[in-house]
Amino acid sequence: MWLIDRHSDGLAARRVALPPLVREALVRWYEGVGNHHDEEA
Repeated sequence: MWLIDRHSDGLAARRVALPPLVREALVRWYEGVGNHHDEEA
């Protein structure tokens, strides 16, 4: 999972890889099974 600058084409070097722990927290949150700590991530 990457953070991508909204003003880019998404293919350039303006992408930032998310650490695995943050990625997992975001996935849980958007699946609706996250907790308060996942939301803070």
